[in-house]
Amino acid sequence: MDTAIIDALRLVIREELQPIREDISKLNQRMDKLELRMDKLESRIDKLESRIDKLESRIDKLESRIDKLESRIDNIEADVAVLKADVKYIKVQVDENTQILKALEHQTQVNKSENDRLVYQIAKVEANLNAIKPDVIKGVEAYNFIQELKQFVAR
Repeated sequence: MDTAIIDALRLVIREELQPIREDISKLNQRMDKLELRMDKLESRIDKLESRIDKLESRIDKLESRIDKLESRIDNIEADVAVLKADVKYIKVQVDENTQILKALEHQTQVNKSENDRLVYQIAKVEANLNAIKPDVIKGVEAYNFIQELKQFVAR
């Protein structure tokens, strides 16, 4: 009877355990499905993290490029400031040169007038010299004649 009771108990326990086993089997199936979903989610998260890393890398590169551009803009602004100062200096220099040029042009006109006056006076002197030239020649001839006479008389 002991074996019969034990067998009966085994049968009852098996019958009682069967729904629990089915529940455990269902739970295992659900766990497998959840694990699959978790694996897929982890894969998706890994992909998203990879994309985020790439985006962060691109953002870092863009920030670096922006920093370089800002530096270049600062350099350009400094160059423009220097050019503006140079242009101001050049404008002042051009104004000074213009004044000097005007003064030189005026002086050139004054010199030309003076030169024209001198040319006129020289022409007048030349005309006067040409007018008295025959008289001078006669005077020189007369002087030479007198000198010859003096020498002749003195002998």
